[in-house]
Amino acid sequence: MSVPIGNGVCRNLADNLYHILTHLGYECEIVCGEMFMEKRENIPNHRVVYVRYEDQIILLDPMNEM
Repeated sequence: MSVPIGNGVCRNLADNLYHILTHLGYECEIVCGEMFMEKRENIPNHRVVYVRYEDQIILLDPMNEM
């Protein structure tokens, strides 16, 4: 519910994107990692989705506005 009201974070958006892509038949997974900044905790601080498309692996970051 946090995404529709504008409070979603990367884990929410990555999870939604993952479910949309798997529903459409794509092979994909959620990837946890670290952004290029100082890490404040001992856990991954960002989530993205990777998709296998033909012979490529594409990383999709739903938080990236570009």
